[in-house]
Amino acid sequence: MRPNAGALYASEEYLREHPPLRRLDDLRQHEIVRGGDRLALRSDSMLAQIAAVRAGVGIGWVSYFMVEAGDGLRNIPLEIPDMRVGLWMVVHADLRATARVRAFADFARDHLAAGRERFEQAS
Repeated sequence: MRPNAGALYASEEYLREHPPLRRLDDLRQHEIVRGGDRLALRSDSMLAQIAAVRAGVGIGWVSYFMVEAGDGLRNIPLEIPDMRVGLWMVVHADLRATARVRAFADFARDHLAAGRERFEQAS
């Protein structure tokens, strides 16, 4: 559907209890949510990954649109390569033309288009 930009985030609690992050190499000393040398959680569910980061399990990539002010997450200000990923909506071919599924797909597309800046840059 569109590029989905984000950054590395960790809970404030996690950052208080672990070594500071000043360079990309410092990530080797930290628990990582989905991938890395010290894997704390591997999940294909974006919601599970964000819940783990919020719970202080480790550092993880979070889409900008999923971060709200005051939610206890802090951006990790490291220079890292572009971390945009695609955001996709997958619909079974047999359901694609049904009115309910089409209505939802149209709503989601319009809602995502209206909030485009939250997908592409930090809020």
